[in-house]
Amino acid sequence: MFMSEALTDFLEHLEVEGGRSQKTIINYQLYLERFIDFAGDIAVEKVTSELIRQYRLCS
Repeated sequence: MFMSEALTDFLEHLEVEGGRSQKTIINYQLYLERFIDFAGDIAVEKVTSELIRQYRLCS
């Protein structure tokens, strides 16, 4: 599964099962879309702690 697919599933989960507010969901979406822009639409299993560290250093 690629990040863009996982993002959609995650946001739907937050809304339907998580009971999160719309503003919370929008914030998650913005931050995760920025990560996808940085990393590319890679497979979820290719996300590593090193990739996340690099993203945090660049943002």
